Amino acid sequence: TPTEVEIDIPAGTSDVPILRHSDSSLQVGTLTGTIGCEGDNPVSIRSSWQKIGNRIPSQALESVIKWDEPSSISLEMEYEGEGPRVYDVAIEGAASRIASISTQGELSPGDPLIVDIEPMGLMESGMYARGQVVFQDEFGLEQRIDILLIAESPFTGEGWLAWISTPSNGLPIVCILMAISVVTGSRKE
Repeated sequence: TPTEVEIDIPAGTSDVPILRHSDSSLQVGTLTGTIGCEGDNPVSIRSSWQKIGNRIPSQALESVIKWDEPSSISLEMEYEGEGPRVYDVAIEGAASRIASISTQGELSPGDPLIVDIEPMGLMESGMYARGQVVFQDEFGLEQRIDILLIAESPFTGEGWLAWISTPSNGLPIVCILMAISVVTGSRKE
């Protein structure tokens, strides 16, 4: 049965715990009541809540993919919380034309996101496909994270051509070439 609680709060900004997850064994509920200052008309509040096992914070996922054949990639995600949570997972945006999510159902912290890639002739070497991965739980709560899929090219990955094609590596290359020019030029005199 609900109990009325009166709390003195000093002037300014204060955090007042109303409900702790450890105080209830329920999974869903509604918090109702009134709140206000002494001498003023109280304001009615009503807030629905759900107890969840984890939350997926805002983040961006990125991966290099094969552009000329079907493949599957595993992406590591960040989670907040330690418990499991049931999700329906989908992908939206341009990335949805070449990718689908095979990870469905219960997700726990540490579980990767498995993405199946079917380029179907829509990708070329070096192309990008952006989109959003949409997670919807059993309460209808939705979370979205950005995803970027980059088609393999000689300029992606770990090779020397990828290193040279990175703009921030241009200055060291110029310095090395100038040093070689100075050293070889001084020997001719």
